[in-house]
Amino acid sequence: MEFDTLQNILQGAIADSRQRDAHSLSDRSYKLALSDAFFCGEDTVRNKKFYEAIGKAIADIQIKFPSDRIRVIDAGSGTWILWLCALIQGADYVSFIEANPHTLAWSKKFIEKFWYAQKCEFYSEDAMNIILSEQHHLLISETITIDFQREDFHYIVSHLKQFLYSGAPIIPQAFELELSQKNSKDIIIYSEIIQRRSLDWIGSHVQHLHPKTQVLEISWTATLYDDIEIQSWESMS
Repeated sequence: MEFDTLQNILQGAIADSRQRDAHSLSDRSYKLALSDAFFCGEDTVRNKKFYEAIGKAIADIQIKFPSDRIRVIDAGSGTWILWLCALIQGADYVSFIEANPHTLAWSKKFIEKFWYAQKCEFYSEDAMNIILSEQHHLLISETITIDFQREDFHYIVSHLKQFLYSGAPIIPQAFELELSQKNSKDIIIYSEIIQRRSLDWIGSHVQHLHPKTQVLEISWTATLYDDIEIQSWESMS
C-alpha cells in the first residue's frame, strides 16, 4: 500500500470519528488527548517523512537480520499510522503502546478492518514504565513537542532502549535545536545551536535566560533515519 492511499484512509476515518464521537475528543486528563492524536494523524507532511524513514530502517534491518522476524516498538502510538507503516513495509510484529484508553480503543477498532491485527500487541500503559518480554529491532516514537517536555520523549526512549537489540535504530535518531532569546522589541539578544547525534542528552540541556529576554523561540530539525529529515516548521503537529 502506498503512503498516499494509507493517509487518505486514515483521514477519512478521522473525519468520520470527529462527527460521531465528538464527546470523546475532550479527554484532556491524558498527556495527549484523542483529538490531538487525530491532529497528528492528519499531518501529511510529517507522516510521509516517517513512512519513508521507517521503510528505510526496516530494509536495513532485514539485511542485518535476514532470518529474524522483525519486531517494532511504537511508543505513544496515538492513531495507528506509524506502526501500520512499519507492518506494510516488512515488519512482522509491533508492540503498540498507548496510555490514553480512548485513543487505544479507537485504534484497535480501526485496525480490525485490516489483516494486520494479528501482528499487533496492544498495551494500555505508560511507555516510561512498561516491561516488554522480548527484544525488538526498531523503536519508533512520535512523542515530540517543540520543547521535548510535554510528552516525555527523552524519558520514553531512555526506558525502552533496554528492550532493543544492541545497535537497533531509534526513529527519530538525532536532533538539531536552535534557541533564540529576544527582547521586548523582538530583537535577538542571544542564540545557540545545539547538535546531538545521541538521544541521551535530550531534557538535560539547561537554557540560561538573559535578564532582558522576553521571548524564547525554539526550532528544530529531526533526523528521522539516515538522511531523512524533518524541520519543526514543516510539521503542523
